[in-house]
Amino acid sequence: MQLFGASAALATSGVSLAAAATGSKPILSLDAIPIAWPVYHRLEAFGRMPQAGEPVVLERDVPHPSGERGIAVYLGTGEKIGHITNQHKAALDWALQRAGTVEAHIAAVDTAVVNRKAVPGWGAFRIDVAIHEGIGLV
Repeated sequence: MQLFGASAALATSGVSLAAAATGSKPILSLDAIPIAWPVYHRLEAFGRMPQAGEPVVLERDVPHPSGERGIAVYLGTGEKIGHITNQHKAALDWALQRAGTVEAHIAAVDTAVVNRKAVPGWGAFRIDVAIHEGIGLV
C-alpha cells in the first residue's frame, strides 16, 4: 500500500503513548490547522462523517492539486480528507523529516452551510498535530 511508504509519517497510539510517557516535548505542536483542498466529493463514500478526536495520518511529499508537492491528510481507513495548508506546510514538512512519533487527530469538523442550511456529508476539517523528535526511537 503506497500510503504507508517510506515518506509517510504514521500516528500510532502505542508509539505516541511511549513518547508521552517519557515526558518528551514535541519539536512542533500546532492546533486547529485547517485542511485545504478538501475532498468533498469523497465524503459521500464514508459510512459516516469523520468525527473530532479521530486519528489521522500525514504523508509528506505527495502530489498536491496546485501542481506542487504537499502533505496529504488521511483517515485511519486510508480515505484522503485533504491537504495541509501552505501556511503550515513548511513547518510540518521540517518536523516530519525529524519525527520519531506523530500525534495527529481531527480537532473539529465545521459543517458546511449554503443558503443558511447545513449540507449533510460535507465538512471542513481542522486537525491538531504534535510531532516528537526521533531520539532513541526506532
